Amino acid sequence: MKALTRDEIQHLAPEEQGVIAKVEVSHLKKREKLLEYARGYRGKGIIATVLPALFVLAPTAVMTFKVPLNYFIGSVIVVVAVLVHYQVIRINRRIDALVELLDVEKQVSRLDQPENDRNS
Repeated sequence: MKALTRDEIQHLAPEEQGVIAKVEVSHLKKREKLLEYARGYRGKGIIATVLPALFVLAPTAVMTFKVPLNYFIGSVIVVVAVLVHYQVIRINRRIDALVELLDVEKQVSRLDQPENDRNS
């Protein structure tokens, strides 16, 4: 499929131009959303702070509150597992967004290529 030029779009009926504009806006919104996912997420700093703090404050809590060690170790394992799971989910979303962005960019570059270049 060939991408329309600006002159070709101007020769279309106003309704057709509106449809093309809506499609382009939806593509731009999708691309912006993917870029936002690919750039990262807000939780990175929180996890980078919480995990070391957990290991520093953990021995203090055991000594101060006389918590039985087996309860404490179980709680720490659960908290670390939740944090790691959260990281993995967010990293997978970023990878998916990057792959989808790459696919979109490939499609756009194929549309921008002249027809005779694609055949050779």
